[in-house]
Amino acid sequence: WGGRPKIDRLVYKPILEAATRLAALKTGAVDLIANVEPEQVHDIQSDPNLRIARARSARIMFVGLNSFRKPFDDVRVRQAMNYAVDVDAIIKELMSGFAHRLPTIVGPAYFGYDPAQKPYPYDPAKAKALLAQAGYPNGFEVPFHTPKGRYLMDAEIAQAVSGYLAKVGVRAKV
Repeated sequence: WGGRPKIDRLVYKPILEAATRLAALKTGAVDLIANVEPEQVHDIQSDPNLRIARARSARIMFVGLNSFRKPFDDVRVRQAMNYAVDVDAIIKELMSGFAHRLPTIVGPAYFGYDPAQKPYPYDPAKAKALLAQAGYPNGFEVPFHTPKGRYLMDAEIAQAVSGYLAKVGVRAKV
């Protein structure tokens, strides 16, 4: 394996709160942190004692819909959900550009990824039309389950998605 590691001891210490993780790094309590929140990047870059490395993750955030239950058993409703959400705005505003948009839940790190696939454009008018065609001109209410703190910006992304869905009449209760 290339000889003895340069590190004698490794301690993995989960620090759930992002600000606490960053403070631990700045004070030297830890040598390395992961899951740096987008708004913390500049803070780290401006500190001459710290450095940040970027790597594309294989983690994929998505909203799962049960296509065996109403109203998601209708392809038009599923398509409407895609047209309703401005994913590019979420990437820009919530993730400060530190994310990559995918057209499916299979990313480039996985077998089956197809770079020819294109994501749905943001088109709330088309989403409303599809919902009306599917028999939901006034939208509908649906529970929306999400983790909080498990993935980077997970709850914030869920709230943003819920807000976009509300604009087309889908009341997603987070």
